[in-house]
Amino acid sequence: MSATSVLSADRVPLESMSAAIELCGVSKWYSIGQAAIRNVSLRIPHGCLTSLIGPSGCGKSTLLRLIAGLERPDEGRVRLHGLDITDQDPAQRDVGLVLQDYALFPHLNVLENVRYGLASTATPQQCGKDRAHAVLKLVDLEGYASRSTSSLSGGEQQRVALARALASEPRVLLLDEPLSSVDAGLRRQLREQICDIQKAFGLTVVYVTHDQSEALAVGDHVVVMHDGEILQDGTPRDVYLTPASEVVADIMGVATFLPAEVVETGVVALFGYRIELPDACEAGEQVTLLIRPEAWQVDHAGSPGFAGKILSCTYFGRGSEYLIQLEWGDVLATVWGAHTPYQIGSPVAVSLNRASVRVSRYRVPAGPAPP
Repeated sequence: MSATSVLSADRVPLESMSAAIELCGVSKWYSIGQAAIRNVSLRIPHGCLTSLIGPSGCGKSTLLRLIAGLERPDEGRVRLHGLDITDQDPAQRDVGLVLQDYALFPHLNVLENVRYGLASTATPQQCGKDRAHAVLKLVDLEGYASRSTSSLSGGEQQRVALARALASEPRVLLLDEPLSSVDAGLRRQLREQICDIQKAFGLTVVYVTHDQSEALAVGDHVVVMHDGEILQDGTPRDVYLTPASEVVADIMGVATFLPAEVVETGVVALFGYRIELPDACEAGEQVTLLIRPEAWQVDHAGSPGFAGKILSCTYFGRGSEYLIQLEWGDVLATVWGAHTPYQIGSPVAVSLNRASVRVSRYRVPAGPAPP
């Protein structure tokens, strides 16, 4: 059975709607003076997978629970497909939810857990059973219907929880760190499965994670949270390469901020090293360069660039990360692919791939003094 045949084909199309989910000035207070969510306004596009990323305790899960109806906002409104659902119970919302701990019922077998997702609908018993079997097949659990959930691996339990959420044919699927308890070897496979299902059904998915690589890999749309507020949302590329603040840049990965001067239109000088950047400002202007580890190029000593020394090396399979001491500070550089590793203590030359360097206009740090 194909993925698209599992869900009904007569759903009303939502292409004319600009957003599937709208949060309008939403706040949630758990105690006096402590806001879990503070004046959040956000539009989540329909038919897309939105990654919601931020450090632990920033309000990601609370935001998801507000959309699902498990929490009610103290201020603001929540809209789903243009309808105000702020005061609706969870069962009244066209939403499927997968919690971080999966919340499976140990006294029910796999099929009964999946059918539980249909309990609040008017689905006839046989139809509900057929649909449960169909979604189990969709998540590669065909033949597991009679199994006890306690006998399943973490990855299999995650897929049962996903099947249960899909059984009621929601238009919105909320996933709260769905892969946090899954072994690293399964994460990629399950992540791709979630993305395939989202695309096949045209679902609106909100995917909570604290892993920036996961947020970038799965998301069509990325929302960055910190301290109960939305700091930025946009495409993965925009959020990673042109973060709206230093905090966003740090959440999305390792970043180095260095002061530079525009010496002529399209050219900046970084400690005497000239870099052609098309988005550079007018000559004489002081700017900040945002440099990610992959922007640094490491070569043997004597090559063009800054002279440096290898302080440490971390091998991660697809490449290596080097901590390099330069005259004006330390930088982290990523070298991809197979290469002869540089030894700790060995001299190197470090240059920049200009295509990976961005001018940031939100911060001009004091920075190290030029040598």
